[in-house]
Amino acid sequence: MPDWLTVTEVVAVVAVSMVVLPVAGVVGRRRWLATRGRVLDCSLRLPSAPPGAGWMLGAARYRGERFEWYRVYSLSFRPRVILRRDEVIVTRVREPDAIEA
Repeated sequence: MPDWLTVTEVVAVVAVSMVVLPVAGVVGRRRWLATRGRVLDCSLRLPSAPPGAGWMLGAARYRGERFEWYRVYSLSFRPRVILRRDEVIVTRVREPDAIEA
């Protein structure tokens, strides 16, 4: 190790890198999504979750006849959920529970 580097400095650089790089990745991914079309913020609820729980933050975009949903806190460039317009049927609309509101 060069004389000008101390163990404390190396640890500090590694610690800062462990925080900055994932944040930069999430921000960069969001910008990448925005360049591919209009993006909107929306949450998605897991169907197996109990009432008031299971909501995941995300961003979605329309791409042709598809609605693509991406998790906010992910580095993946692939959508987590894809809904095709001709396959979606709204069966009911409900008011949010008190805990959801």
